[in-house]
Order: sequence, then C-alpha cells, then structure tokens
Amino acid sequence: MYKAIFTEQPQRIKYMQKPNGKADVWLRADIKQVIVEHEGTECIQWEAQETFAGDTDLTLAQVEADFFNLFVEADKVQRELTAMVQEYMDKAVMARGYDGILSACSYVDTGVEKFDTEGAKCREWRSAVWAKCYEVLDDVLQGNRVIPTSEELLDMLPKLEW
Repeated sequence: MYKAIFTEQPQRIKYMQKPNGKADVWLRADIKQVIVEHEGTECIQWEAQETFAGDTDLTLAQVEADFFNLFVEADKVQRELTAMVQEYMDKAVMARGYDGILSACSYVDTGVEKFDTEGAKCREWRSAVWAKCYEVLDDVLQGNRVIPTSEELLDMLPKLEW
C-alpha cells in the first residue's frame, strides 16, 4: 500500500481489462481532496491510499464485492487495532497501580469509596474507548479510511480522567 496523488478525484476502483483476459486493478481508500502550495500558488490535488493487483483473473464484480479483503486483510487489522487499544487502556491504569483495565474495572461496590469511584470511572472509560475503537474499525473495514497509525488511533480515543 502506498500514498498516491492525483490531479482529479480518483475512482475507488480502477479496473483495466487486458487483451489476455486478465486485468490490472488499482484499489483506493481514504480518498481526500487537499490544497497544496506550489511555487507560491495554491493547487488542489487528491490523495488516496492505493494498492495494485496486476494480471488478476478477478472480474470487476468480484473486486467490488471483496474490496476490503483485497485491499488489506480484515482480521489482521482488527487484531492489530484491538491489541493496540487494549495495551493503551492497560498502561493508563497501570500508572495508577492497577494490574490492567480488567482489574481496575472490578473495583466497583467494594465499600471503599476511592476504589468504587475509580472502578466506575474505568468502566465508563473502557466502554467509551471500545465504542470509538469499533467506530474507527468499521470505517477501515468499509474502506472509508485507511488504517490509522498507533499515534492517530490513540489521539482519537477518549482520555481517562481520574
């Protein structure tokens, strides 16, 4: 996968049938218009994350139906994003002395006000973090955005406030 730049809005799928019956296919996601400066003048261009499949036997209908799996492996993306989010939450509560987010969330109804309060906050935060994570994951799986970097994903997630 690589970043591609265009002078016009690109198609999500560019499918070129070849005389030998095979096809060259360009798959694009996270297509967006950007303004850049060139020699003191603002210019409009389009950017997209792109991947290429050459000499494929797939039909256009097959490519359209299986866009995401051709673009990137869905299960790998889900595992990577969720592992990153789990580590983020665990580290956040470890800084406060908990073993991990699961442990922190178990401190509810203990009879100790400090733990009850922190446990409840952690449970609320954990739910908000997973909701945002799965929102981003759905956007990735639908081809509406590229896989975020670790930093981008963590910046999107709610922050824990004690």
